[in-house]
Amino acid sequence: AESTTPGRARTDVRTTLASWHLDSMIDTATLVVSELVTNAVRHSGTEVSLTLIRNADGIRIEVGDGRPEVVPTPRQAAVDETNGRGMALVEACATSWGWDSDSAFKTVWAELKAA
Repeated sequence: AESTTPGRARTDVRTTLASWHLDSMIDTATLVVSELVTNAVRHSGTEVSLTLIRNADGIRIEVGDGRPEVVPTPRQAAVDETNGRGMALVEACATSWGWDSDSAFKTVWAELKAA
């Protein structure tokens, strides 16, 4: 988990979705990945993984980290706060989202439908 990790993740998403000819999903998927990866970097301090899965309806984004006890929670950020809106953005963009964990690893996922 480094400060450059979210930027690299955004680039990987753009490249992958373009290769899958899902250009119409690039902006939304990049936003969701940016929020999920940034949260993983900020709150886990562990290695972060990114997986994109193409399915019949669109894509599934999975971001993993080594802090299973820290679960994502959307909240209402105050007007003057500079952070705290990431999971609300994910919730607004995704068809569905959630997380899975075991004793050592957590995966936060979001599903997006193709237009």
